[in-house]
Amino acid sequence: MERQVKPEDTYADRIKKLIPAEVSAAFLAINASIPLENDKLIYVIGFFVALALISIVYLRILENVKSVAQIGFVSLVAFPAWALSIAVDRFDFMQNKLFLASGILILVTLVIPLIVKNPRP
Repeated sequence: MERQVKPEDTYADRIKKLIPAEVSAAFLAINASIPLENDKLIYVIGFFVALALISIVYLRILENVKSVAQIGFVSLVAFPAWALSIAVDRFDFMQNKLFLASGILILVTLVIPLIVKNPRP
């Protein structure tokens, strides 16, 4: 499947094309395998950064996505919002505000069609 977002793509197609499934699955597996102790948070953050960079490379080189807007949105907004919603339990300062991670993810999901609706190659 081509990952370049096109104006005629459905909303579901846009979501699937924004964050590579392989990167999402990798973060989910890594987050689940690292113990929840506070001293392990640095490992989650390290893997998050590595996977964000891998996502950029994956989209650009392996999937041939040419849209800088799409790649930027994935690396700076979509993947971090998704990852935060998965790993929110690890952040002590978020414990009384867990709803924020879900709210941010919902907002990002709603904004996707507006931001990446007509990418330029």
